[in-house]
Amino acid sequence: TPPGPSALVNVSVTATLSKGCLEYEIAFDGDGTLSLWDYMISLPNIAITPSTKSVQPAAAGQLLGFYEDEGGGGGGSGGNGSDAVYFAAHDPARTTKSCTTVFYPAQESGSLSCSILAVNASLPLHHYASTYPIVVTVIGGGDWWDITQVYRTWVLPNSHWTQLGPLDNRTGPGPGAPPDWLENVTLWVNNNHGSDPLKPLWGGDPNYVQLEMLKLNALLGLPAHGGHLALHWYEWDLLGYAAGSNYTKCDRSPAPCGFDTHYPDYLPARPGCKDAVAAMKDEGMRVIPYINGQLFDILLPKYKTDKADQFAAKLSPKTMKTEGRQPNLTLNTREFDHISDVVMCPATSYWHGIMRDTMLNIVNGLGFDGVYVDQVGVEDHRTVADHHCMDPTHSHATIGGGSYWADAYYSIMAEVRAGANRPSMFMTEGTIEEMQGPAFDIMLGLDWTDRPYWHAIYGGYGYATGRATSGQPLSTGGLLEQLTAQFMVGGTMGWFTYETHKNEFYLPANARKVDYIKRLSMARIAAKRWMVHGRATRSLVLGGDPTGSLKAGCFLRDGKAGESVVCAVASPKESVLANFSLALHPPRFGLTVPDGAAVALTDLVTGASYGTFQSVVSYSASLPEFGITLLKLTVKS
Repeated sequence: TPPGPSALVNVSVTATLSKGCLEYEIAFDGDGTLSLWDYMISLPNIAITPSTKSVQPAAAGQLLGFYEDEGGGGGGSGGNGSDAVYFAAHDPARTTKSCTTVFYPAQESGSLSCSILAVNASLPLHHYASTYPIVVTVIGGGDWWDITQVYRTWVLPNSHWTQLGPLDNRTGPGPGAPPDWLENVTLWVNNNHGSDPLKPLWGGDPNYVQLEMLKLNALLGLPAHGGHLALHWYEWDLLGYAAGSNYTKCDRSPAPCGFDTHYPDYLPARPGCKDAVAAMKDEGMRVIPYINGQLFDILLPKYKTDKADQFAAKLSPKTMKTEGRQPNLTLNTREFDHISDVVMCPATSYWHGIMRDTMLNIVNGLGFDGVYVDQVGVEDHRTVADHHCMDPTHSHATIGGGSYWADAYYSIMAEVRAGANRPSMFMTEGTIEEMQGPAFDIMLGLDWTDRPYWHAIYGGYGYATGRATSGQPLSTGGLLEQLTAQFMVGGTMGWFTYETHKNEFYLPANARKVDYIKRLSMARIAAKRWMVHGRATRSLVLGGDPTGSLKAGCFLRDGKAGESVVCAVASPKESVLANFSLALHPPRFGLTVPDGAAVALTDLVTGASYGTFQSVVSYSASLPEFGITLLKLTVKS
């Protein structure tokens, strides 16, 4: 503290050099006349160029970075000589924060920053110290992959959500072990909800869903090569409609029934639901239903009879709490489809019990393979937006801020898994890093398909799907482009709304396109040791492709059996014969090549040898329309 008059708040920042990184920690001291709500740590005035790209927080919520992207991904024989800037909160609990990158092109500069919601934000400030550092380093000649690997090196052994260990070690019965079949799900679809373009109001009807999904499953034939088609089923439940009315007799008016209403009354299911689930599973499909993990429809009678408002999340103005002044708490409300809902607090025993019992009834009673729990991973509960529960009567360790939301779901899901009568799979929305592992097995919706950030960090430790591809037609190739992009960044393909394609999948003119989806599935099964149990590595830059139609991705597998890389190259375009070449420097893809060793290039599927290389691996080939090849690189001593 500098000399001078006493201040209401004194701020101290400590910078420590550790293993080539600067670690910044901050502390605040006050006399109790003010409270600390939030604060920001920023790295400003970073030099940028027109080719500077950023690692955005969608990769991992508390990781940022700048790097130069002059050639498309750093996959050639060496880097571009530029430096990468790494900026991350090494926070093992992933407490509430918002991290952002900002470009100022006119000033040729940028900034990286994290705004952090203080734990117990409304209480008088006496002493507050961060429990984790903000870490900054410069990576000489680095790129996006180097940035992700610095974070991976820290996050895997330290974070709360990775303590279950790698997927390789999480097999068989027991806590933390996803079902064995999850690694073999290669394509996700959902049924249309609300209405259906083929049969109005039939979107979630069990008989209709069973017939349509089994028809698609038979066409794709994924189980024949070890894959699974997985269905994300909307409107499997009554949601206020009379049983047997096919969603035509609502229990209230003018307020509607159906999707986004009547939460959390998901049971009983629509008549025939249990039998439809069993029929689809008998044909090798995997089926999970939709529920919402945070919303309560306030028009439900039990909202009043249960006095559920006391268990809802409460918001507070930015006002200090004292003995003589209590902040005016208000309900956290949302509007969906003209229905008012409140956001419930998962740290309360009331909501904990509703979520646990609902999921167990779905899995044990109806035979579903798991549950999709929507909105648990929404940004509201991990950023500094004013959406955090400030109710001191709830069972969270902090008033706002902290990691109470994720911690609550760790507890809920532990009880669900313990009570499930067989290994089941649980999914939530978004690539929200702290909600994986102890909470959910798979995350829905990679936010990018140009760089495999997520799977570069968490490959081998968790699963993520691609993203919603609804509206991209099969006939024009748009769907194939999206599925291929998802495949190349390591995501399970899909999901997409099957009914929006009407009869596209069954037209003779689209048979080759359907066959291409099958081959993508076969390729993921063949390469799952790398794509599921390994991690994404640098993007593969292809030469000699004037069509620009080819997509590529590479995956590194390391462990006791040694290192190897598999690179996939695919052509999702119709009537295109594409030539390509590559010049690949193995260390840039994570391979360690000792002096005197060489790298063998083979076809993963056929075993055909394409040569052994002492330094740069060179290869040229061509792919026909809808062609896929898997190239394996292995270090040979």
